[in-house]
Amino acid sequence: MVTPTTILIHKDAKIGLEITPRTRRDVAIEREGGRVRIRSGRGRSEELWSFMPPDGDAAGWTRDMRVVTRKATRSGDGSTGGE
Repeated sequence: MVTPTTILIHKDAKIGLEITPRTRRDVAIEREGGRVRIRSGRGRSEELWSFMPPDGDAAGWTRDMRVVTRKATRSGDGSTGGE
C-alpha cells in the first residue's frame, strides 16, 4: 500500500515494513524492468522487499514511493530518500 505519506508492505496479514516521514532507517527505492525493490537499513540489518505492481506501472509506483522517502529525508533523520 502506498499513500502520500506511507509505504506499508505486508504479507499474510503481518506488517513487514512501514515507511513514514518519521522513519529513521536508510531507504532506497529501485526499479528494474517491471519489478520494484525497496531496500531498508544497512549492512547486516538491511532488508530487501520486491514486487511486481499489479497494474504493471513499475515506473509510477517507484516515483510515488520515492515521494514518501523524500519526506523522511526532509525530516532530518539522515535517510537516503531512495536516490
